[in-house]
Amino acid sequence: VSSTLDLEAVLTRIVSQAVQLSGTDGGAIYEYDEESEEFLLRATDHMDHDAAQRALARVATPVAKYFNCSRAPAIAFEALQCHGGNGFIEENPMARVYREAPLNSVWEGTGNMMGMDVRRALTRDASCVDAFLAEVQSVRGEHRLFDAFLDDLAPAIHALRADEYLARPVTEAMARALQGAELLRHSTPEVIGAFMATRLGRHSGGWGTLFGSMGSAVPLAQAARIVARAQVQA
Repeated sequence: VSSTLDLEAVLTRIVSQAVQLSGTDGGAIYEYDEESEEFLLRATDHMDHDAAQRALARVATPVAKYFNCSRAPAIAFEALQCHGGNGFIEENPMARVYREAPLNSVWEGTGNMMGMDVRRALTRDASCVDAFLAEVQSVRGEHRLFDAFLDDLAPAIHALRADEYLARPVTEAMARALQGAELLRHSTPEVIGAFMATRLGRHSGGWGTLFGSMGSAVPLAQAARIVARAQVQA
């Protein structure tokens, strides 16, 4: 009997989730990794004596809350489908994960609240803008798609300061930038390439926004290596 991971239709959904979680700049219940822990620890540990890290933590915290809490239900939904009916029954812990995933945006603050908090930080303290851009610009030159994404990011941030309508998309873009920067610092070529091509790339038809729609941007062999890296080791 073939392993579930040998089924390509399942593999492409799992690799989408693995890339989605990689380098996440938060540490929310369903989206934890070592890179995100290092990022937040670096910012918060130096808040008392480093004004730049204090400004970065002020804006990056609601960015992380918005991004992680908004994605948790979708990730739980896709994971439950991989389990089938067994994932839905109460005897399976997956059912609790699925039921409680939306609560992240209740106890951490709704998506709109976090978006407004990001905008509030950017408008009230210009050093938050400078600190954030310095953080992501520090790895400029490591990947062409990341550089192109950064070219559009600074104008978007300044546009958000003038227009709250842009709170959600710009907050997501900021999260993607932090995620990409952390991956460039710490991750493997397979994960970095997949993330840049499917989250920051602009190739028409090469990728979509839903899980399982990475398409031709990430070949099967690359997808298998990413999933192997993301698996929990006993």
